[in-house]
Amino acid sequence: MTTNKTNFFLLMTTILSTFVLLIGATFSYFNIRNMSDLNALAVEAGEVKLGLGVSEIYNHGPLIPLKDEYIDLAYERECKDDYERSCCLAYSLEVFNYKESQEVEGKIDFTIEGIENLSYMLLDEEGNRYLDINHIDKDSPQGLTLGKPFTLDKAIEPSWTSKKFTLLIWLTDNGKNQNKTDSFGNFTATTTFSTSHTGRLTASVKGMESQDQNSSVLS
Repeated sequence: MTTNKTNFFLLMTTILSTFVLLIGATFSYFNIRNMSDLNALAVEAGEVKLGLGVSEIYNHGPLIPLKDEYIDLAYERECKDDYERSCCLAYSLEVFNYKESQEVEGKIDFTIEGIENLSYMLLDEEGNRYLDINHIDKDSPQGLTLGKPFTLDKAIEPSWTSKKFTLLIWLTDNGKNQNKTDSFGNFTATTTFSTSHTGRLTASVKGMESQDQNSSVLS
């Protein structure tokens, strides 16, 4: 009888412990999502390890071409030229670390339809160029860099550590007559941040080019 009571007690203790663990992991998952407005989470052994949040900063519609040397000015002007036309897209990328210190590497993949002059670059949290201007080869738009790997420090509960970037995307003005009368191109950009421990986190953004392909005017 004593043995049966002991086994029953151990069984109930195991069930209760598992229940508490699952509730805790579930609460942590939704609590982090609500606080961080994340697009993706990496969960390992019931614990959230890494998060990725991607949000729109400036998107005023289809893009018209922009000379590369004006991209910084365009960003300062909220991605609009003198005539309020959209000349770039800007997105906030933030990578969150909830556990031990880890090294993170970012990549970006483009799916392009009908665009031959798409470009991008990355700014750091202070607005400096973390990754300089990259012109995308329409035949090799996959696995492109988002700059050198970086380290996220260990998180101290109940807070976290993170690193923020700004992704800028635009159509490089190649000096040619680019007016279109029948169709216009579009693209999807998928950002991926990965570590050796937590796998891959991805989130996507989209854009298109305008049928009005006159150059941006910035003064």
